[in-house]
Amino acid sequence: MRMWRKAGRAGLMGLLTVGSLVFGAPAQTEAQAAQGELAGIGNIKVFVTDMNESSIACDLDQGAVLQAFTQALRQGGMTVAESAPYWVVVRATTVASDTRGCLTSLDATVLQNTKYFNQGTREERVGRVQHWSKGGLHFSDKNDHRQQITTAAQDLGNSLVQDWASDQ
Repeated sequence: MRMWRKAGRAGLMGLLTVGSLVFGAPAQTEAQAAQGELAGIGNIKVFVTDMNESSIACDLDQGAVLQAFTQALRQGGMTVAESAPYWVVVRATTVASDTRGCLTSLDATVLQNTKYFNQGTREERVGRVQHWSKGGLHFSDKNDHRQQITTAAQDLGNSLVQDWASDQ
């Protein structure tokens, strides 16, 4: 405990720096850190995962979620493309109750493929970098759930646009 107090913030930063060097995490420059995680994203591909059985039972529609999310991105000035180095994965996972309620976890994650050199194997590798993630839980009656999740998908898209705009 005393060692931690003596080391303080500088010791912690040193430990994190050493940890990133040991584990091969890329170092971030001050300019990159100042711009934000979403800086430089021009085109983005949107992918909505398949709905589970409960999502279908609660009348959720993969196409409606995709349309609501991409509409928010386009209205916010982002370019949605069929192929892009960045993509956002939107997931809606639902649990339907015996009564008439539905609970859905709706989340979105922005990813990027990147190449790096693995010094241990002396080979170039491909990995994924997560740039942004956000989501939430939504509960409603089965009759209203489709509309609630479609609106939530649009709100989630608007949140991405807001964070993207502030990072530019």
